[in-house]
Amino acid sequence: MKPPLAKQLFEARFWHIAQGYPGVQVLGAELGRLAQLEGRPFDLEERLSQYASSNDAPTQRHFKDIPPYLRDLLIRVTIEYVPSPTNYLNLVRRLLHGGSHEICFVSLNYDTLLEKALQAYDGDLKIRNLDDYVAEDRRASVVKIHGSTNWAVEVPRTAAEDGGLNREDVLQRWDPSDYDSDAITLDHRNDPSPAWRDVESGAYLYPALTAPLRDKSFTCPRVHTEKLREFLQSCRAFLVIGSSGLDDDLLGFLSKNVPTGETVVQYVNNGIEATLAVRERFEENIRQFRGGKGRSAQPQLAHEGFTAYLDGGDLEGLIAAK
Repeated sequence: MKPPLAKQLFEARFWHIAQGYPGVQVLGAELGRLAQLEGRPFDLEERLSQYASSNDAPTQRHFKDIPPYLRDLLIRVTIEYVPSPTNYLNLVRRLLHGGSHEICFVSLNYDTLLEKALQAYDGDLKIRNLDDYVAEDRRASVVKIHGSTNWAVEVPRTAAEDGGLNREDVLQRWDPSDYDSDAITLDHRNDPSPAWRDVESGAYLYPALTAPLRDKSFTCPRVHTEKLREFLQSCRAFLVIGSSGLDDDLLGFLSKNVPTGETVVQYVNNGIEATLAVRERFEENIRQFRGGKGRSAQPQLAHEGFTAYLDGGDLEGLIAAK
């Protein structure tokens, strides 16, 4: 019962969830099959980017069901597959235990496992509203640059909708990318349903997620972005866990906002080749992470995975180097 990898998100075992999303039924028929073909590379982000930018109107409409489906699936996975976020709990406790340093978690994940771990460790770190993510008196800020399963935007109501349009009709008339990031709201209900609605207004809700696309951009309130920018000015220790190093929006932001000077960087991934590739991508785009006098110390590689990294002592070395 392991959480699915990206290429497994459209497998037949999740067909019961896809039933609520007509567009996923159409596009998932191809995605699920491509993921099963052995010996052929399958880039989910590239394929979804093709759907999103397609000149075919039905394909564009079908793609609008992808983010709601991913939200639905990830909520269920979080509840059913992960009874306790043990690795996150271990990481959070060791990072925060007995220290006075400030931490900023930059998460590219949509799930809320990190938030649950922070709350479990210290009730004062519970996130009740969007401002809590980056509150001034908070030791551990959280910036989810690609959105979250409990973040929503209202689908604008129209006169036609008041006349009885269903969810599919409403989405047909709305561009999900056409909203202000400051219009994002927090919804704690964890309601994995296609008919996700606001309690008070009754308007349909759409997840504030950056669907897994090649051309990503930040999907978070501007105050979160500014908090990260401010934090980076004095940050000297960086821990990169499980990143592919392919997120140009994050790499570009770090390149512009990490000041020059000595830094310590640790890369955690599975397999030596994958870990080296991630380091290469980060250093290629962020000159401040490259080795050399006055810049970065020799980067540290942990290539046996997140759990093995936590079992070792490298994390304490990073904390000491802060």
